[in-house]
Amino acid sequence: MAIDRGTTRLLLSEHATRPFRGSILQLGRQAILFNETQLRVWSRQAAVNLKQRDEANQVNGRQMNDLAANNLDDNDFFHLLAFDEVEMPVGPHDHHRKAILIRISIHGVIAWLT
Repeated sequence: MAIDRGTTRLLLSEHATRPFRGSILQLGRQAILFNETQLRVWSRQAAVNLKQRDEANQVNGRQMNDLAANNLDDNDFFHLLAFDEVEMPVGPHDHHRKAILIRISIHGVIAWLT
């Protein structure tokens, strides 16, 4: 599964209305179909302030060509959207999961995206 521009713009719009916080539970990995530069442009258009990436987290476990290309993974993406914790009960190398379930906690309301 993947997070594309349309899904991201929808999430940014929701985040502008009701800012995200807390933790998110992700069952399965998501490919991110854009880079951090594109995400920051869309966030400015939506009047959303993204978190800054921690330099230690950028390098940890990432290849240098990914950093040079400004690529994001799903963990980076959700942290930039202001989630404090990104939980994934499956292993980080489990790319064969078909089900994706994301729990977003917004002011005590839980929304399910499938």
